[in-house]
Amino acid sequence: MDAAVNIIHRAQLLDVQANEPIGVWKLPTGRKKRFLRDSVIKKVMHLSCVLAYPDPNHFYRCNIKSFVPHCIRVTAAVLLKLGGAGNDEIAQKLRWHLTSVPTYMRDGFEAVMQLQRRTLRGFDVTDR
Repeated sequence: MDAAVNIIHRAQLLDVQANEPIGVWKLPTGRKKRFLRDSVIKKVMHLSCVLAYPDPNHFYRCNIKSFVPHCIRVTAAVLLKLGGAGNDEIAQKLRWHLTSVPTYMRDGFEAVMQLQRRTLRGFDVTDR
């Protein structure tokens, strides 16, 4: 949660416009805003996996190529939807084509809704 607040705060400080992504930074000596790129995020995700799971035979390490920045964007889309955002707003914020939103939301959103229902009604042994 703190990381999300920091990202939004940084975006506000750097005067990010509504049509720009919020993953932004600027060199201390520069004026130009720079945006996070998926290639950099992918490297950080893979490094984090290696550091968290040093055993090369661990399940996550064996499947490290499955950790891609796109997973984060789908999660962001689901959270935006849960927060009440419409497909057009999600498409604009994530820089997706409007017709792509339902495709990416189809699995994630339904799974989150099922988990949310289970959480709200409490854990039931019959759900196992």
